[in-house]
Amino acid sequence: MKSKIFIGLTNIASQIGDFKQAFSKLGYDTITAIHENHSVITSSLVDYDFSIIKNKKKWYDNIRPYKLRFLLQYLLDKKKQKIKAIYEKIVQECDIFIFIWSSFQPDFSDIAYLKSIGKKVVCIHVGDDVRYPNAMQQEFALYDYEPVGYSKEYLEQITAERKLLWLRTSEKYADLVYSRADQNQLALRPHYKWRMMVVPSNFVPNYQQNKTNPLVIHSPSNREAKGTKYVLEAVERLKQENEVFDFQLIENMPHAEALKTYQKADIIIDQLLCPGAGKFATECMAMGRVVMGKMGYGVYPDYIPDVENNPIVDTCPKTIYENLKSLIHNYELRRELSLKGSEYVKKHLNFDLFCERMLELLEAKTHKYEHSPNFFREKYIPEPESIEIYNRWTNFVKDCDWYKENVSSGERDGLIF
Repeated sequence: MKSKIFIGLTNIASQIGDFKQAFSKLGYDTITAIHENHSVITSSLVDYDFSIIKNKKKWYDNIRPYKLRFLLQYLLDKKKQKIKAIYEKIVQECDIFIFIWSSFQPDFSDIAYLKSIGKKVVCIHVGDDVRYPNAMQQEFALYDYEPVGYSKEYLEQITAERKLLWLRTSEKYADLVYSRADQNQLALRPHYKWRMMVVPSNFVPNYQQNKTNPLVIHSPSNREAKGTKYVLEAVERLKQENEVFDFQLIENMPHAEALKTYQKADIIIDQLLCPGAGKFATECMAMGRVVMGKMGYGVYPDYIPDVENNPIVDTCPKTIYENLKSLIHNYELRRELSLKGSEYVKKHLNFDLFCERMLELLEAKTHKYEHSPNFFREKYIPEPESIEIYNRWTNFVKDCDWYKENVSSGERDGLIF
Protein backbone atom coordinates (compact mmCIF):
# COMPACT_ATOMS: atom_id res chain seq x y z
CA MET A 1 0.00 0.00 0.00
CA LYS A 2 1.29 3.45 -0.91
CA SER A 3 1.95 6.02 1.77
CA LYS A 4 -0.69 8.66 2.46
CA ILE A 5 0.65 12.20 2.29
CA PHE A 6 -0.29 15.24 4.36
CA ILE A 7 0.17 18.73 2.82
CA GLY A 8 -0.27 22.01 4.74
CA LEU A 9 -0.66 24.42 6.41
CA THR A 10 -0.15 27.71 4.56
CA ASN A 11 -1.43 27.87 1.00
CA ILE A 12 1.15 30.13 -0.61
CA ALA A 13 0.27 30.77 -4.29
CA SER A 14 -2.33 27.96 -4.28
CA GLN A 15 0.45 25.37 -4.13
CA ILE A 16 -1.38 22.94 -1.81
CA GLY A 17 -3.95 22.13 -4.49
CA ASP A 18 -1.19 21.64 -7.05
CA PHE A 19 0.56 19.20 -4.73
CA LYS A 20 -2.66 17.27 -4.18
CA GLN A 21 -3.33 17.02 -7.90
CA ALA A 22 0.21 15.94 -8.76
CA PHE A 23 0.36 13.25 -6.06
CA SER A 24 -3.06 11.99 -7.11
CA LYS A 25 -1.72 11.40 -10.63
CA LEU A 26 1.02 9.29 -9.07
CA GLY A 27 -1.58 7.20 -7.25
CA TYR A 28 -1.16 8.67 -3.75
CA ASP A 29 -3.96 9.66 -1.38
CA THR A 30 -3.49 12.98 0.39
CA ILE A 31 -4.97 14.99 3.24
CA THR A 32 -4.70 18.77 3.04
CA ALA A 33 -5.32 21.45 5.63
CA ILE A 34 -4.74 25.16 6.22
CA HIS A 35 -4.81 27.35 9.27
CA GLU A 36 -6.73 29.97 7.29
CA ASN A 37 -7.22 31.32 3.78
CA HIS A 38 -5.07 34.44 3.71
CA SER A 39 -6.06 35.93 0.37
CA VAL A 40 -8.72 35.90 -2.35
CA ILE A 41 -5.96 35.49 -4.94
CA THR A 42 -5.27 31.93 -3.79
CA SER A 43 -7.38 28.86 -4.48
CA SER A 44 -8.04 27.00 -1.23
CA LEU A 45 -9.76 23.74 -2.13
CA VAL A 46 -8.50 21.81 0.90
CA ASP A 47 -9.88 19.05 3.09
CA TYR A 48 -9.73 21.08 6.31
CA ASP A 49 -9.77 24.84 6.85
CA PHE A 50 -9.28 25.35 10.58
CA SER A 51 -10.39 28.98 10.41
CA ILE A 52 -13.99 28.03 9.62
CA ILE A 53 -14.29 25.72 12.62
CA LYS A 54 -16.03 27.92 15.15
CA ASN A 55 -17.31 27.66 18.69
CA LYS A 56 -21.03 28.17 19.16
CA LYS A 57 -22.12 30.63 21.83
CA LYS A 58 -22.35 28.71 25.08
CA TRP A 59 -23.98 29.19 28.45
CA TYR A 60 -20.66 30.15 30.04
CA ASP A 61 -20.06 33.14 27.72
CA ASN A 62 -21.61 35.51 30.28
CA ILE A 63 -20.18 33.93 33.40
CA ARG A 64 -18.54 36.21 35.96
CA PRO A 65 -15.84 36.54 37.14
CA TYR A 66 -13.87 36.68 33.91
CA LYS A 67 -11.20 34.24 35.09
CA LEU A 68 -13.83 31.54 35.61
CA ARG A 69 -15.30 32.21 32.16
CA PHE A 70 -11.89 31.97 30.47
CA LEU A 71 -11.17 28.71 32.34
CA LEU A 72 -14.48 27.23 31.16
CA GLN A 73 -13.86 28.41 27.61
CA TYR A 74 -10.46 26.73 27.65
CA LEU A 75 -11.70 23.47 29.13
CA LEU A 76 -14.79 23.30 26.89
CA ASP A 77 -13.28 24.75 23.71
CA LYS A 78 -14.94 22.68 20.97
CA LYS A 79 -12.83 24.22 18.21
CA LYS A 80 -9.59 23.13 19.83
CA GLN A 81 -11.04 19.70 20.45
CA LYS A 82 -12.11 19.34 16.81
CA ILE A 83 -8.72 20.47 15.50
CA LYS A 84 -6.98 18.10 17.92
CA ALA A 85 -9.12 15.21 16.67
CA ILE A 86 -8.32 16.08 13.04
CA TYR A 87 -4.61 16.27 13.88
CA GLU A 88 -4.67 12.87 15.56
CA LYS A 89 -6.47 11.37 12.55
CA ILE A 90 -3.88 12.85 10.17
CA VAL A 91 -0.95 11.59 12.26
CA GLN A 92 -2.46 8.13 12.39
CA GLU A 93 -3.20 7.91 8.64
CA CYS A 94 -0.28 9.74 6.98
CA ASP A 95 3.30 8.59 6.56
CA ILE A 96 4.71 11.67 4.80
CA PHE A 97 4.20 15.24 6.00
CA ILE A 98 4.86 18.23 3.72
CA PHE A 99 4.89 21.48 5.67
CA ILE A 100 4.73 24.78 3.76
CA TRP A 101 5.54 27.86 5.89
CA SER A 102 3.95 26.39 9.03
CA SER A 103 3.13 23.18 10.89
CA PHE A 104 0.33 22.31 13.31
CA GLN A 105 1.98 23.84 16.38
CA PRO A 106 3.04 27.50 16.68
CA ASP A 107 6.42 26.40 18.06
CA PHE A 108 6.79 23.64 15.42
CA SER A 109 7.25 21.04 18.15
CA ASP A 110 5.11 18.60 16.16
CA ILE A 111 7.94 18.25 13.61
CA ALA A 112 10.26 16.69 16.19
CA TYR A 113 7.40 14.51 17.42
CA LEU A 114 6.57 13.25 13.93
CA LYS A 115 10.20 12.31 13.36
CA SER A 116 10.33 10.50 16.70
CA ILE A 117 7.46 8.20 15.63
CA GLY A 118 9.02 7.39 12.25
CA LYS A 119 7.23 9.78 9.90
CA LYS A 120 8.91 11.36 6.87
CA VAL A 121 8.96 15.17 7.00
CA VAL A 122 9.52 17.67 4.19
CA CYS A 123 9.80 21.39 5.02
CA ILE A 124 9.35 23.95 2.27
CA HIS A 125 10.46 27.55 2.79
CA VAL A 126 8.60 29.85 0.44
CA GLY A 127 9.42 33.48 1.28
CA ASP A 128 8.94 35.66 4.33
CA ASP A 129 8.58 32.60 6.55
CA VAL A 130 12.40 32.51 6.66
CA ARG A 131 13.45 35.70 4.87
CA TYR A 132 14.88 38.21 7.36
CA PRO A 133 14.96 41.70 5.81
CA ASN A 134 18.19 42.79 7.50
CA ALA A 135 20.06 39.77 6.12
CA MET A 136 18.43 39.97 2.70
CA GLN A 137 19.29 43.65 2.27
CA GLN A 138 22.90 42.97 3.26
CA GLU A 139 23.20 40.25 0.64
CA PHE A 140 21.39 42.19 -2.08
CA ALA A 141 23.74 45.14 -1.50
CA LEU A 142 26.64 42.93 -2.58
CA TYR A 143 25.02 42.73 -6.03
CA ASP A 144 23.93 46.37 -6.11
CA TYR A 145 20.30 45.23 -5.98
CA GLU A 146 17.58 47.62 -4.89
CA PRO A 147 16.24 46.92 -1.39
CA VAL A 148 12.88 45.19 -1.15
CA GLY A 149 10.18 47.35 0.37
CA TYR A 150 8.58 46.37 3.68
CA SER A 151 6.06 48.34 5.69
CA LYS A 152 7.18 49.93 8.96
CA GLU A 153 4.55 47.87 10.79
CA TYR A 154 5.94 44.61 9.40
CA LEU A 155 9.53 45.48 10.23
CA GLU A 156 8.55 46.35 13.79
CA GLN A 157 6.85 43.01 14.43
CA ILE A 158 9.27 40.52 12.90
CA THR A 159 12.19 39.10 14.87
CA ALA A 160 15.24 36.98 14.14
CA GLU A 161 13.96 34.61 16.85
CA ARG A 162 10.78 33.82 14.93
CA LYS A 163 12.55 33.32 11.60
CA LEU A 164 15.16 31.05 13.17
CA LEU A 165 12.58 29.02 15.08
CA TRP A 166 11.05 27.73 11.82
CA LEU A 167 14.30 27.68 9.85
CA ARG A 168 16.49 25.79 12.33
CA THR A 169 13.69 23.42 13.38
CA SER A 170 13.26 22.52 9.71
CA GLU A 171 17.01 22.13 9.25
CA LYS A 172 17.34 19.90 12.31
CA TYR A 173 14.46 17.47 11.82
CA ALA A 174 13.28 17.43 8.19
CA ASP A 175 14.21 14.62 5.83
CA LEU A 176 14.18 17.15 2.99
CA VAL A 177 14.39 20.94 2.98
CA TYR A 178 13.45 23.07 -0.04
CA SER A 179 14.14 26.80 -0.35
CA ARG A 180 15.09 29.66 -2.68
CA ALA A 181 18.37 31.57 -2.77
CA ASP A 182 16.71 34.98 -2.44
CA GLN A 183 15.28 34.08 0.99
CA ASN A 184 17.82 31.79 2.66
CA GLN A 185 20.40 34.31 3.91
CA LEU A 186 20.16 32.85 7.43
CA ALA A 187 20.26 29.22 6.26
CA LEU A 188 23.02 26.75 7.12
CA ARG A 189 21.78 23.41 5.79
CA PRO A 190 22.32 22.35 2.14
CA HIS A 191 18.96 21.94 0.44
CA TYR A 192 17.05 21.47 -2.78
CA LYS A 193 15.72 24.36 -4.82
CA TRP A 194 12.09 25.37 -4.37
CA ARG A 195 10.57 26.69 -7.56
CA MET A 196 7.15 28.20 -8.15
CA MET A 197 5.69 25.42 -10.27
CA VAL A 198 2.37 24.51 -11.86
CA VAL A 199 0.58 21.41 -13.12
CA PRO A 200 1.02 22.02 -16.89
CA SER A 201 -2.12 20.10 -17.86
CA ASN A 202 -4.17 22.82 -16.12
CA PHE A 203 -3.17 25.34 -18.78
CA VAL A 204 -3.90 25.60 -22.49
CA PRO A 205 -1.13 27.63 -24.18
CA ASN A 206 -2.11 30.54 -26.37
CA TYR A 207 0.76 31.60 -28.59
CA GLN A 208 -1.02 34.50 -30.27
CA GLN A 209 0.59 37.92 -29.86
CA ASN A 210 -0.86 41.24 -30.93
CA LYS A 211 1.44 42.89 -33.45
CA THR A 212 0.23 46.30 -32.37
CA ASN A 213 -1.29 47.54 -29.14
CA PRO A 214 -0.14 44.61 -26.95
CA LEU A 215 -1.76 44.14 -23.55
CA VAL A 216 0.68 44.43 -20.61
CA ILE A 217 -0.37 43.08 -17.19
CA HIS A 218 1.21 43.44 -13.75
CA SER A 219 -0.44 41.60 -10.84
CA PRO A 220 1.40 42.18 -7.53
CA SER A 221 0.44 40.40 -4.34
CA ASN A 222 2.36 43.13 -2.49
CA ARG A 223 3.28 46.38 -4.25
CA GLU A 224 6.33 47.19 -2.13
CA ALA A 225 7.82 43.70 -2.38
CA LYS A 226 7.18 43.31 -6.12
CA GLY A 227 8.53 46.70 -7.22
CA THR A 228 5.21 47.97 -8.55
CA LYS A 229 6.19 51.64 -8.34
CA TYR A 230 8.93 51.05 -10.94
CA VAL A 231 6.44 49.33 -13.23
CA LEU A 232 4.00 52.22 -12.98
CA GLU A 233 6.76 54.77 -13.58
CA ALA A 234 7.89 52.95 -16.74
CA VAL A 235 4.33 52.62 -18.02
CA GLU A 236 3.63 56.31 -17.44
CA ARG A 237 6.84 57.32 -19.22
CA LEU A 238 6.00 55.15 -22.23
CA LYS A 239 2.46 56.50 -22.37
CA GLN A 240 3.81 60.07 -22.35
CA GLU A 241 5.98 59.10 -25.32
CA ASN A 242 2.82 57.92 -27.12
CA GLU A 243 3.87 54.28 -27.23
CA VAL A 244 0.87 52.17 -28.26
CA PHE A 245 -0.05 49.49 -25.73
CA ASP A 246 -2.68 48.73 -23.11
CA PHE A 247 -1.81 48.28 -19.46
CA GLN A 248 -3.77 46.58 -16.70
CA LEU A 249 -2.87 46.47 -13.00
CA ILE A 250 -4.59 43.52 -11.32
CA GLU A 251 -4.93 43.34 -7.55
CA ASN A 252 -7.12 41.31 -5.17
CA MET A 253 -8.80 39.41 -7.98
CA PRO A 254 -9.97 35.82 -7.28
CA HIS A 255 -7.49 33.31 -8.64
CA ALA A 256 -9.74 31.69 -11.26
CA GLU A 257 -10.81 35.07 -12.64
CA ALA A 258 -7.22 36.33 -12.68
CA LEU A 259 -6.06 33.34 -14.75
CA LYS A 260 -8.67 34.13 -17.41
CA THR A 261 -7.41 37.70 -17.54
CA TYR A 262 -3.74 36.65 -17.82
CA GLN A 263 -4.68 34.48 -20.80
CA LYS A 264 -5.56 37.64 -22.75
CA ALA A 265 -2.23 39.37 -22.07
CA ASP A 266 0.72 39.65 -24.42
CA ILE A 267 3.33 40.72 -21.86
CA ILE A 268 3.41 39.93 -18.14
CA ILE A 269 5.53 41.85 -15.63
CA ASP A 270 6.44 39.79 -12.55
CA GLN A 271 8.49 40.91 -9.54
CA LEU A 272 11.42 43.30 -10.08
CA LEU A 273 13.27 43.17 -6.74
CA CYS A 274 13.77 39.56 -5.60
CA PRO A 275 15.65 37.41 -8.14
CA GLY A 276 13.66 34.37 -9.23
CA ALA A 277 10.24 33.85 -10.76
CA GLY A 278 7.03 33.76 -8.73
CA LYS A 279 3.95 31.60 -9.29
CA PHE A 280 2.37 34.38 -11.35
CA ALA A 281 5.26 34.18 -13.82
CA THR A 282 5.12 30.38 -14.08
CA GLU A 283 1.37 30.35 -14.69
CA CYS A 284 1.74 32.90 -17.44
CA MET A 285 4.62 31.05 -19.11
CA ALA A 286 2.49 27.90 -19.08
CA MET A 287 -0.16 29.88 -20.97
CA GLY A 288 2.36 31.01 -23.56
CA ARG A 289 2.58 34.58 -22.32
CA VAL A 290 5.80 36.62 -22.47
CA VAL A 291 7.17 37.24 -18.97
CA MET A 292 9.48 39.92 -17.62
CA GLY A 293 11.00 39.67 -14.13
CA LYS A 294 14.18 39.83 -12.11
CA MET A 295 16.31 36.72 -12.62
CA GLY A 296 19.94 37.83 -12.20
CA TYR A 297 21.24 35.53 -14.92
CA GLY A 298 24.96 35.01 -14.48
CA VAL A 299 25.09 37.38 -11.51
CA TYR A 300 23.01 36.12 -8.61
CA PRO A 301 24.03 32.66 -7.36
CA ASP A 302 20.68 31.03 -7.89
CA TYR A 303 20.18 27.54 -9.33
CA ILE A 304 18.25 28.00 -12.58
CA PRO A 305 17.90 24.81 -14.65
CA ASP A 306 18.70 25.05 -18.36
CA VAL A 307 19.31 28.75 -17.83
CA GLU A 308 20.20 29.48 -21.44
CA ASN A 309 16.68 28.47 -22.48
CA ASN A 310 14.82 30.24 -19.68
CA PRO A 311 12.47 32.60 -21.55
CA ILE A 312 11.90 35.17 -18.78
CA VAL A 313 13.27 38.55 -19.83
CA ASP A 314 15.63 39.51 -17.00
CA THR A 315 14.34 42.89 -15.80
CA CYS A 316 14.99 45.13 -12.80
CA PRO A 317 13.98 48.70 -11.91
CA LYS A 318 16.91 50.08 -13.97
CA THR A 319 15.91 48.16 -17.11
CA ILE A 320 12.11 47.96 -16.97
CA TYR A 321 11.58 50.97 -19.25
CA GLU A 322 13.95 49.84 -22.02
CA ASN A 323 12.95 46.18 -21.84
CA LEU A 324 9.24 46.90 -21.96
CA LYS A 325 9.64 49.35 -24.82
CA SER A 326 11.70 46.80 -26.78
CA LEU A 327 9.11 44.04 -26.30
CA ILE A 328 6.24 46.30 -27.31
CA HIS A 329 7.97 46.89 -30.66
CA ASN A 330 9.52 43.46 -31.20
CA TYR A 331 6.65 41.20 -32.25
CA GLU A 332 8.94 38.43 -33.53
CA LEU A 333 10.81 38.21 -30.23
CA ARG A 334 7.52 38.04 -28.35
CA ARG A 335 6.38 35.19 -30.58
CA GLU A 336 9.63 33.32 -29.94
CA LEU A 337 9.46 33.78 -26.15
CA SER A 338 5.80 32.78 -26.13
CA LEU A 339 6.58 29.45 -27.76
CA LYS A 340 9.51 28.74 -25.42
CA GLY A 341 7.61 29.48 -22.22
CA SER A 342 5.20 26.56 -22.04
CA GLU A 343 7.89 24.06 -23.05
CA TYR A 344 10.24 25.35 -20.34
CA VAL A 345 7.49 24.97 -17.75
CA LYS A 346 6.77 21.37 -18.79
CA LYS A 347 10.44 20.44 -18.43
CA HIS A 348 11.57 22.43 -15.40
CA LEU A 349 8.62 23.93 -13.49
CA ASN A 350 6.35 20.91 -13.58
CA PHE A 351 4.66 19.86 -10.33
CA ASP A 352 4.13 16.33 -11.62
CA LEU A 353 7.86 15.80 -12.12
CA PHE A 354 8.72 17.59 -8.88
CA CYS A 355 6.52 15.33 -6.74
CA GLU A 356 7.86 12.21 -8.42
CA ARG A 357 11.41 13.40 -7.72
CA MET A 358 10.57 14.26 -4.09
CA LEU A 359 9.39 10.71 -3.44
CA GLU A 360 12.64 9.40 -4.93
CA LEU A 361 14.70 11.70 -2.71
CA LEU A 362 12.84 10.59 0.42
CA GLU A 363 14.09 7.06 -0.27
CA ALA A 364 17.62 8.04 -1.33
CA LYS A 365 20.52 7.17 0.95
CA THR A 366 22.80 9.91 -0.40
CA HIS A 367 21.98 13.37 -1.71
CA LYS A 368 23.42 15.78 -4.23
CA TYR A 369 22.00 19.07 -3.03
CA GLU A 370 21.25 21.93 -5.37
CA HIS A 371 22.31 24.74 -3.03
CA SER A 372 24.74 25.04 -0.12
CA PRO A 373 24.14 28.40 1.59
CA ASN A 374 27.17 30.24 2.96
CA PHE A 375 26.11 33.87 3.40
CA PHE A 376 25.25 33.50 7.10
CA ARG A 377 28.46 31.61 7.83
CA GLU A 378 30.79 33.83 5.81
CA LYS A 379 29.38 37.36 5.42
CA TYR A 380 26.35 38.26 7.52
CA ILE A 381 26.92 41.06 10.04
CA PRO A 382 24.48 40.48 12.92
CA GLU A 383 22.77 43.19 14.90
CA PRO A 384 24.55 43.21 18.32
CA GLU A 385 21.39 42.74 20.34
CA SER A 386 20.57 39.49 18.50
CA ILE A 387 23.97 37.73 18.59
CA GLU A 388 22.93 35.50 21.50
CA ILE A 389 19.82 34.43 19.55
CA TYR A 390 21.83 33.54 16.45
CA ASN A 391 24.36 31.53 18.45
CA ARG A 392 21.71 29.70 20.41
CA TRP A 393 19.99 28.53 17.22
CA THR A 394 23.29 27.62 15.58
CA ASN A 395 24.10 25.50 18.60
CA PHE A 396 20.67 23.85 18.18
CA VAL A 397 21.77 22.21 14.90
CA LYS A 398 25.48 21.60 15.58
CA ASP A 399 24.94 17.92 16.33
CA CYS A 400 23.43 17.26 12.88
CA ASP A 401 25.50 15.28 10.39
CA TRP A 402 24.92 17.84 7.63
CA TYR A 403 26.28 20.58 9.91
CA LYS A 404 29.45 18.66 10.71
CA GLU A 405 30.02 17.98 7.02
CA ASN A 406 29.25 21.45 5.62
CA VAL A 407 29.74 24.20 8.22
CA SER A 408 33.29 25.03 9.26
CA SER A 409 33.91 25.83 12.91
CA GLY A 410 35.09 29.26 13.98
CA GLU A 411 34.03 32.67 15.21
CA ARG A 412 33.18 35.82 13.25
CA ASP A 413 31.59 39.13 14.30
CA GLY A 414 30.40 37.53 17.52
CA LEU A 415 28.84 34.55 15.72
CA ILE A 416 30.11 31.17 16.90
CA PHE A 417 30.06 28.19 14.55
